Amino acid sequence: MALLAGPLPAADGFCASHQAITEALVQRMGEAKTGIGVRDPDSLLELWQSRRGTWTLVQRYADGRSCIVATGEDWVELGPSEPA
Repeated sequence: MALLAGPLPAADGFCASHQAITEALVQRMGEAKTGIGVRDPDSLLELWQSRRGTWTLVQRYADGRSCIVATGEDWVELGPSEPA
């Protein structure tokens, strides 16, 4: 698959099978899933992060495909805070 042949696509919105995206994030980017949340009845959002500070936000659909929603660097965990 092309996703595994070169660098991860730079453009947000790239879609492939969830397995292909997961393999690329783990093997090529060194990222691990650190968060997950329900977006709607048919999809979840997953946050993937590496120790180097890279991060990827993935939308995972019930049909087995996933899309890269956003990527970036220098993710910082803020922890819980009091409501404003």
